[in-house]
Amino acid sequence: MVGALVAALRSARDHSGRSSPQTLPRRLPRRLSQWDPVIAGVFTVVVFATANNVRGWHLPGLLLLTVPLAWRRSSPAVAFLAQIAGIAVLGGNLPTAAFFAVMFGVYSVSAHSRSARVSLVVLLTTSAWVAVRFGNAIPTMPDWLTPFALVIPLWIMGLQVRRWRIAANAASAHAAMLEKAGELATQQAVAQEKARIAREMHDIVTHNVSVMVIQAAAARHVMDTEPESAYAAMAAVERVGQEAMADLRHIFDVLREPDDAHTTEPDLRPQASFDQLETLLTRVRGAGLDVSAISTGTPRPLPPAASLAAYRIVQESLTNVLRHARGSTAQVVLDYGDSALLIVVTNTAPCEPTPKPTSPGGRGLVGLAERVHAFNGEFDAAPRVAGGYRVRASLPWANL
Repeated sequence: MVGALVAALRSARDHSGRSSPQTLPRRLPRRLSQWDPVIAGVFTVVVFATANNVRGWHLPGLLLLTVPLAWRRSSPAVAFLAQIAGIAVLGGNLPTAAFFAVMFGVYSVSAHSRSARVSLVVLLTTSAWVAVRFGNAIPTMPDWLTPFALVIPLWIMGLQVRRWRIAANAASAHAAMLEKAGELATQQAVAQEKARIAREMHDIVTHNVSVMVIQAAAARHVMDTEPESAYAAMAAVERVGQEAMADLRHIFDVLREPDDAHTTEPDLRPQASFDQLETLLTRVRGAGLDVSAISTGTPRPLPPAASLAAYRIVQESLTNVLRHARGSTAQVVLDYGDSALLIVVTNTAPCEPTPKPTSPGGRGLVGLAERVHAFNGEFDAAPRVAGGYRVRASLPWANL
């Protein structure tokens, strides 16, 4: 039957991989369902107008074939079973127009049922019952109608195949787009992680090496005249070098892939944090920089990422003073404001000639800006009018 063909097409479409194929919304748009009584009325008029020798006992059967179409969207299975009851009342003797009303009911079950499996079971079961019980349920069609009966199902099949092909092409294009977006996101994540590691390596190596170089230079200058001071300076070099190696081992342990042959435990000690600021200032003072610290407002605890960022801001700023402004004094101002943590590091004009850099620089301040912008904060670094330099960073509490 045409109904079984339509049902099979509907069921196949619902299992073709489209999203949410098994269920349809329970509430139907009023502007659509309000036309169903009109459709049922039209079928009723056409059936009674074209039926021959309608007897009294035929009336309920014909009405059961057409009137239930008024609920074909809201209760398609119930409406179709009512039509099957009409076929039983008529004994399988269906007028041509009534047969098309039943076919429209088959379409409604296939198109509007909430479950594709249930609709397929209902259609196949009722079709088999009608075929066995009423072999004459399909009326003889005029010769002029036979081509349409063949063409329309084939057209439905071709249309459905075309829809499947379009949907498959769209799904393939969407999958390719998602794969490309995933690759791009992976590349961006790798680039961001590389930049983060580069910032950590830069801040650790630059600060510690700068302190070691300054201490070693001081030891060399006083080695003959003040051997005790030289000894203290070299001890500081050793201590700073050990701390730098420990920091580097911590990073390498995190980056290293697990190795079954070497099951050494990674260094899980805490990273640098803002709580270690006083230790940092002591180390810098030991390297010869006169630095003071001022704190205003009520101190607040910082999350680990923000604590590390704040520590690196002060560390890199003071390291730059050690490298490029020898003989100057520095000041660290911490303002625990209501909306943000403000960090300002300033230094006076150097009283000694600034040594020529031995290696290209510039990445330090860029790395600080990246750290601050990761928290949607504000960062600026510029020379002061009175001489010296100022680094200013604002970390909003709401984004920490």
